[in-house]
Amino acid sequence: MPRIKQNEEKYAVEDFRKEVRIRQGERDLMSVTALAEEADIPRTTLTKRLSDPMSMTFGEFRKLNRAARLDPAAVLPLLGYTAKEIRMFRDRAGTQSREVTV
Repeated sequence: MPRIKQNEEKYAVEDFRKEVRIRQGERDLMSVTALAEEADIPRTTLTKRLSDPMSMTFGEFRKLNRAARLDPAAVLPLLGYTAKEIRMFRDRAGTQSREVTV
């Protein structure tokens, strides 16, 4: 079923949770407690934030990203960026990295 703009926030939350679960598995942080300890966030706070990622503070995003190494494309929609802006960021980053290596 195609995604529609009306449910954009819901899809962003689902994608974020999926990304966290994938990265937990890659980093062998199989429980919320292990992820919370690695991210230095209280377990109860992390549980609340994962159930409602839109209420997560920027500092909590940074800690969680440092611990789980999340894909920016999964996090940026939660912060209000559109798919077009994310593609622009990706393209700009790719251009800059090519310029440095040449």
